[in-house]
Amino acid sequence: MSAYKTAGGALPPATESGVASDITHGGDLGAARAMFPGAPEPLIDLSTGINPNPYPLPALSADLFARLPDSTALAKLAAAAAANYGAPSAAHVVAAPGTQILLPLIAGLVRPGCAAVLSPTYAEHIRAAQLARHAVREASGVGALAEADLAIVTNPNNPDGRLLGKDELRGVARKLAGRGGLLVIDEAFMDVGPDGASFAGDVASGNVVVLRSFGKFFGLAGVRLGFALAAPPLAARIASLLGPWAVSGPALAIGTRALSDRAWIEATRANLTRAAKRLDAILVGAGLEIVGGTTLFRLVRSSVAAALFQHLGRAGIFVRRFANRPDWLRFGLPAGEPDWQRLQQAMAAFTGAAPPPVKTAPEHANPEGDEHASAAAPSANFDDAFRARLRDLLAWRRDVRRFLRDPFPDGALERLIAFAGLAPSVGLSQPWRFVIVNDPARRAAIRDNFTACNAQALAAQATERAGLYAKLKLAGLEEAPAHIAVFADRSTEQGHGLGRHTMPEMIDYSAVTAVHTIWLAARAQGIGMGWVSILDPEAVTAILEVPEDWKFIGYFCIGYPRTDDKVPELERAGWEYRRQAPSTLIQR
Repeated sequence: MSAYKTAGGALPPATESGVASDITHGGDLGAARAMFPGAPEPLIDLSTGINPNPYPLPALSADLFARLPDSTALAKLAAAAAANYGAPSAAHVVAAPGTQILLPLIAGLVRPGCAAVLSPTYAEHIRAAQLARHAVREASGVGALAEADLAIVTNPNNPDGRLLGKDELRGVARKLAGRGGLLVIDEAFMDVGPDGASFAGDVASGNVVVLRSFGKFFGLAGVRLGFALAAPPLAARIASLLGPWAVSGPALAIGTRALSDRAWIEATRANLTRAAKRLDAILVGAGLEIVGGTTLFRLVRSSVAAALFQHLGRAGIFVRRFANRPDWLRFGLPAGEPDWQRLQQAMAAFTGAAPPPVKTAPEHANPEGDEHASAAAPSANFDDAFRARLRDLLAWRRDVRRFLRDPFPDGALERLIAFAGLAPSVGLSQPWRFVIVNDPARRAAIRDNFTACNAQALAAQATERAGLYAKLKLAGLEEAPAHIAVFADRSTEQGHGLGRHTMPEMIDYSAVTAVHTIWLAARAQGIGMGWVSILDPEAVTAILEVPEDWKFIGYFCIGYPRTDDKVPELERAGWEYRRQAPSTLIQR
């Protein structure tokens, strides 16, 4: 199979790769308002990868607006850019009114031929190369870039954050140099990339141009400032194409000040890292799969991406969608706490992952505990769409054995366990007791007990099934980041014994309903649970040092699942199969 895909002969519209044609770029709030005319204001724009907390503008002299840009100021900006980006010298820097205008100019430095764009990526590169009369192909691998006359890479990539190493890029540049080719590396998001990942220091090789965007990291896209970094002869050619006074006086002053402010730059990188982790918690909590990004944006994948785009739009939150990848959405960062809260509430409303606040009772109260209050409250209405999604939730709940090792955000496990308060219980006794097992020694003891009990269970299997049993993965004790043990407190006085006189085991059944409630809530948030029942209850009670009259219900591994599947693992392995309802239904 070819590593190339032809981009087409006609000039494409000004769009990012796969972006729906009705909105050509992020940040078009006019188009967003036209799509969602009833959305609450102010709109929250998460459709770009621009820092929502911009660099504070310095006081500017009126002369900067009244006079032509000064060459001395331009030289100072070039020096500041070289120092900040790691270019060899100011002579290797060309300032421009944004990098967008540079794309076709740089593509035109190479005689018309074949241009290869590492894709999927920002589609303006394809459009710019076609404007320069190149035949453009989308390359699926790095190796194919060296076969072109013009090779273009976005690094880190937009929208998935893919990052190529400098050795790979050096290899491409060397091969291109042998045939007079040019390598263009768009580092628009490298300000938040790993230390030492920029190719800016290598531009002296002569056939490489590195592009740097000012507006994204510094949050000042309207200033229209960007840079081309290249060997001095190539930089001079680019500057001559731009002509004199390409960058405005105010942009020169703002850029020089911001690029020299090391304290703000370092603090902002740390702040963006924290903000990205907070965004991750919201996205993962909503059951979305994060497939890439940088600390300025995250790309997620979900089968309900289209519905979520519409839901957020109606809530006044505008995110990026992709026409050729309808399962993708890209989220930028909210600006301030009100925006964070609106995003979190909108996501919770979409997934049903968190109950709304109850104003008439304490936050920990069981909603079923005050029948008079509930009688006065309006009844809930669940439509056909909700019922269909609920059935999907039940169908996709799995007993998970294979986990990622990624830890939960702080407090996520405790918030999940809090859903137990919504479970039914006999006499409103709420007898469930949860033990979060963090201690490595106790976890190791549980694993040892499982190993011993599993060996006994294997020995008890019939000969014809023992081989299949031995192949089953029956626990995720090694990989799962969170472990909890669930017990039923049979001696609890809560509930005053109601419903237990003839059936004392109802205490145990109540704890099981709490487990199932948490299980469904976890699945709705993209979190998996695995029930480990091959354990000695007495041994678990002793290992965890809980009261002896607590009844052991189960030990659970919790974490993000490696894969999702609608079919139970035991069924896929051929151990057992689900029965249809008629086989379990008896009428009297």
